Amino acid sequence: MTKWNCCTAVFGFYAAFVVSAQARAETPAWLQLAAGTSPLASGTHATVLLDEVNVTVGTDGKARTVRRYAVRIHDSDGRDAAAVREVYVSGSGNVRSMRGWLLRRSNQTRELGGGNIVDAALVGNDMYNDVRVRLLRASDDVSDGDVFGAEVESEERLLFAQFEWSLQDRWPVVLARRTVTLPEGWRARAITLNARPIAERTNGRAITWEVGNLPEIPEEPAMPPVSSLAARLVVSVFGNDRQTPAGQFDTWQDVSRWADAITLDQSASPALLEKARTLTGSASSELERIAAVGRYVQHVQYVSIQTGIGRGGGYQPHAAPLVLERNYGDCKDKANLMRALLAAVGIKAYLVLIYSGDRDYVRADWPSPQQFNHAIVAVAVHPETTATAVFEQPSLGRLLFFDPTAEYTPLGELPLDEQGSFALVVSPQNNSLTRVPVLPRESNRLDRSLDGAVAPDGGLVGRMRENSTGARASESRAVAGALEPTAYRAAVQRRLTAVLAGAVVSNLMTETSTSTPAFTVTFDVAAPRFAQHMGSLLLLKFPFGADDPLDGITRARQTPVVLEPELTNEAIQLRLPAGFAVDELPQAAMFEESFGRYSLSYTAANGSIVAHRTFDLRGQTVDAAQHAQLLAFFSRVRAADASPVVLKRQ
Repeated sequence: MTKWNCCTAVFGFYAAFVVSAQARAETPAWLQLAAGTSPLASGTHATVLLDEVNVTVGTDGKARTVRRYAVRIHDSDGRDAAAVREVYVSGSGNVRSMRGWLLRRSNQTRELGGGNIVDAALVGNDMYNDVRVRLLRASDDVSDGDVFGAEVESEERLLFAQFEWSLQDRWPVVLARRTVTLPEGWRARAITLNARPIAERTNGRAITWEVGNLPEIPEEPAMPPVSSLAARLVVSVFGNDRQTPAGQFDTWQDVSRWADAITLDQSASPALLEKARTLTGSASSELERIAAVGRYVQHVQYVSIQTGIGRGGGYQPHAAPLVLERNYGDCKDKANLMRALLAAVGIKAYLVLIYSGDRDYVRADWPSPQQFNHAIVAVAVHPETTATAVFEQPSLGRLLFFDPTAEYTPLGELPLDEQGSFALVVSPQNNSLTRVPVLPRESNRLDRSLDGAVAPDGGLVGRMRENSTGARASESRAVAGALEPTAYRAAVQRRLTAVLAGAVVSNLMTETSTSTPAFTVTFDVAAPRFAQHMGSLLLLKFPFGADDPLDGITRARQTPVVLEPELTNEAIQLRLPAGFAVDELPQAAMFEESFGRYSLSYTAANGSIVAHRTFDLRGQTVDAAQHAQLLAFFSRVRAADASPVVLKRQ
């Protein structure tokens, strides 16, 4: 027997032994109890039977946590629920143990092995990050009807005396329980988010919050982020006078002072002073100086290296001269660099903490730095400096908000997902959150024009121009900036074919500068199958832009609908083919609902047809109860758009 075959035989014996041992694995009592729980309702892909977290806080500043999780898998679409993850910070926390079991429908129990566990960096786009995640996953092993259970033990040194728990993901939850055990004389304050307040139950030094029968959160088009829908529990703990834990926040001023203390250093190196003077040397106004600095910082490379997070390093920006020298940094580094460059030319700016990705995530009644995942700046400006992103802050005066990480968003504007968010302007004097400005929907605008001609065979050739502003311009700039010219032309062509079958785009030109709020793209278009022949008639369906965020979905709705503000104006002029005349024009359409306004009209003269279309969508979150009215509104829009112009052969 060769060495390889010998090893293979030994491994085969070992694997058989492990499988046999796993098959005989005993089911923990808590998992047996959870497995006997009935699902909430039929038709779901998975049901979380138990999600329990027990935290013991010590006077040494450490928290020791045990989590127990059990889920029954109903079909293949629910298998992703057969997983747990534990986030920890290297150096200040660790996962002491992670065990998992599969309870088969055949009543056999299999204990999961190390091959089901992965340990990796939590954020994939950071160069280095102390924050890690350990994942126990059985999605590939679980079968319909099985119960997956897991128990995780971990510990960490608390940076903040606060806890934040989501009580569900998407799946329905039979029972969610959170327990905090505190040292003698300590107290806790809890707030329930996205659900009715959860009553607490005290047993000695242990405080428990328990909720059950949480319904499924379905995936639906244009729905809010799950973080705005799933029940969350946030808990702040406070020590007695003799045992005061770090990271206690009773007010927003506490949070602001803490953040200010770790970002206070605004020292400027000679290189930084010289860079500030060079950037602003030709600027003739305050706004131009701010814009020059902002454009530079936007193009500082985004690189995140997060170390010492357990000691506050993940919240503390690197020194501005170092970021300038290296020409890279993360969001807080870029924001701090911009503050330092502006300070070098006599302009005051503040760090602003905000949440990117869910404008409703931050809640005013829970003072905590944990609510933020992003940093931008607010620049103090004089009365003569005007822009749409300027806001009058009660204690700090006129502030111009700007995101130096949003490379394609010009000064005076903000990314759409940040507008209207609660944010914290970091200053010792500030004791409240600030609602970030919401730009007028007219600023999020697209003007589209097409000047073309229809051939007797039904083909269309023409020149199209799209001029966008606001978030729509930023999105277009980002796409154009990320793609090679050929790939970008292909992307524009794919988008156009949604409303103009078989369209081919050529001679495309773009303007990607952030120095102006508009983005313009022009291109030639050819569509050989544009018009439809019906005997002596020729039917023209004008290629209006697609505006329906629901994609024509007509089924019942369970979650709200998020409508982003946008204004689209379209002017399409088509010259008639030789030998044809207008036989019928669609009637003009004009209607308005609380969701928005729509108008469409056609005119025919001098051998051409001109269509003018306006679609004005108001930004709002529409309750699921209004879904039928919203569908009716978009149905009227689609019907008006689809009405053809009829030509007749002469």
